[in-house]
Amino acid sequence: MRGLQKKYLWLEDWVVQDLLKHIGKPNHTKHYELLTGMMLNKFCELQWSKKCWIGIELSNKYEREIPEYGQAYIEDLREMVEKKAEENTLTDIIIATKTNTQLGEIPKGMAFQLKRFGKDPTKQDTNALINFLNIDCRNFAHAANTALVVLMETPKEIDLRKLSTSINTQNYPFEKIILISLHGIMLTFTGIWPESGQLEYNISTRRFITI
Repeated sequence: MRGLQKKYLWLEDWVVQDLLKHIGKPNHTKHYELLTGMMLNKFCELQWSKKCWIGIELSNKYEREIPEYGQAYIEDLREMVEKKAEENTLTDIIIATKTNTQLGEIPKGMAFQLKRFGKDPTKQDTNALINFLNIDCRNFAHAANTALVVLMETPKEIDLRKLSTSINTQNYPFEKIILISLHGIMLTFTGIWPESGQLEYNISTRRFITI
């Protein structure tokens, strides 16, 4: 984990959950990113053994509008998420350990760039994913302390051994590659590079199990 120096809107997972309930059916890119951020938040809490929160980078001109902890109406949060988030960035979601930002404490954590792999699950085979990671996802400037999260539907059908040995990681723009997929009520987290095994998260019980 590293200190995050930029200005972010920090939200606890229950606040994000209330915000998404208020919104109803997601209809904005940031809504889906926040939904994924809730899962990444639980994943990072497990990895770091610390309570975490979810951050969204705001455009510079809105830095002064960041509300003090716990002092914002749900509609104000919605406007900040939908209209004031920074768009020209490699960072979609930030997960960091909770700190007292009012005392100047710098949150420590990691940023995540979210990419969906293919719209047709029948074409999500191993070779297609290798090409996606080696070609499509290399067209970025280097993003320090940022992990690439690939959202997909069928990683259980992917040859993970072949995948991990076929990724060209030399000068790769991201520091980690994680696959996330949904099977019923189970979310699978697979660390491809550096290899870190698999975890499953039960959405109903909110518990992780090691595969």
